[in-house]
Amino acid sequence: PTEKKRSFLPVEETDTRLTASQVVSKIADTWYHAAPKIRNDLINRHELSPQLARFRRMLVEAMIRAPDEEFLGIEGNRPDKTLYRTTLEAFGLHQFKSGAWKFTKPKKGTFTKTWDAIQQQFNEATTNRIQIDQIYAQLTAPPLGIRAGVAPVFLIAAILVHADQIALYEHGTFKPRLTDDLIERLLRNPQNFALKHFASRTGTRAQILISLTKRLGIKSPTGRRADSAASVLGVVSHLVAAVNAVPPHIQRTAHLTPRAYAVRKQLLEATEPDELIFKAIPVALGLDPVPARGTYPQKIALTKRLGKVFDEINDAYLI
Repeated sequence: PTEKKRSFLPVEETDTRLTASQVVSKIADTWYHAAPKIRNDLINRHELSPQLARFRRMLVEAMIRAPDEEFLGIEGNRPDKTLYRTTLEAFGLHQFKSGAWKFTKPKKGTFTKTWDAIQQQFNEATTNRIQIDQIYAQLTAPPLGIRAGVAPVFLIAAILVHADQIALYEHGTFKPRLTDDLIERLLRNPQNFALKHFASRTGTRAQILISLTKRLGIKSPTGRRADSAASVLGVVSHLVAAVNAVPPHIQRTAHLTPRAYAVRKQLLEATEPDELIFKAIPVALGLDPVPARGTYPQKIALTKRLGKVFDEINDAYLI
């Protein structure tokens, strides 16, 4: 009996017992079952070395500087290209489509649930801004488990896909465009940033943007017909730039109709692009705000009145 017991125990241990690392691995597989498979141990971590952080910044800068170039214009085989290949290229976030390189919805696969989680956060930001670190918190939590080192790459890719619908704020101030300096601050201090989603690609708001784009003669920033200029940022940027371009005395004159005076005031004080175009300007024109969803019977009146006001401000400059 003694001999039998001695020979039995080693077999029992070998067949049924797991090492501590195996137990932790199984728990992690259960908790983070939706995690995308990122085949890059350098970036797939919470803390990056200073050198890796620099190459991540270089990758993100290339994302905003050359989105229409193959490999984002990154030459050679530096670590930033490796990061590109194992994240943006691997999941299909940057593809050659319709004759051009662009950021786009990813291919179906292990990244789908991560993308859906980001879209959900964007959708929740249509009424109120959402903090960037709040988005990171969801991405890093179960069941996704995205590492903090790579989360900014995925979020910025999503922002670029929805560039015409996303407004970025730093310390509460609207930032009209992504720059290298802004990106560096975003990577270092995400808690200082928030974003808002305009919900303007479909429905009444989209129709109004298309109508205003035609009436105001706004062209696509890329010059390609396939790229729409009908966006909140496109319309607002055009209006604000036009008002800021006229001489100071036109910006201050009281010799305008009440509607033109009210619209000019809103354009000069604008801080929230979607609030400006869908609420402040319609109210200044004597109309109702444009809802995020549903119909808007005053669509034609809004286009005509704003176009007339825009002409009046320009004519005041020419007189």
